[in-house]
Amino acid sequence: EAVGRRLYTVTGAKASEDEIEEFVETGRSSNIYQQAVMEGRGHILDTLAEIQERHAAVEQLEKSLWELRQVFLDMAVLVESQGAMLDSIEAQVAKSVEYVAKGTEQLVQARDLQRSSQKWMCASLVCLIILVVIIIVSICTT
Repeated sequence: EAVGRRLYTVTGAKASEDEIEEFVETGRSSNIYQQAVMEGRGHILDTLAEIQERHAAVEQLEKSLWELRQVFLDMAVLVESQGAMLDSIEAQVAKSVEYVAKGTEQLVQARDLQRSSQKWMCASLVCLIILVVIIIVSICTT
């Protein structure tokens, strides 16, 4: 029974009565410990390999996250610089609207001045013609 418990403790499997008797008769009970140590070492090596794989995956994930962080920082810089550029464009458009409004106003004034000067020109021409006619009539009558 003690051998059966040791087998169960070492191997994790319940041994049959035949296996227990065989271990007692052949004296292979010391081999059980060596076998358990070797199997345990195999499990430890497997576990170590799995841990190393996970560690490598975590390092790769960390590297990817740093790269993603850098992308976001670059994007923030671009957005900020584009924002300043958009502010500049907005100011230029506002100035352009103001210049167009002033230009339109000046064109209206120029058109009014042109019409006024045309009226004065016509009036002056009529006066000149009348004056010439008066001079011609006075010269002819004399």
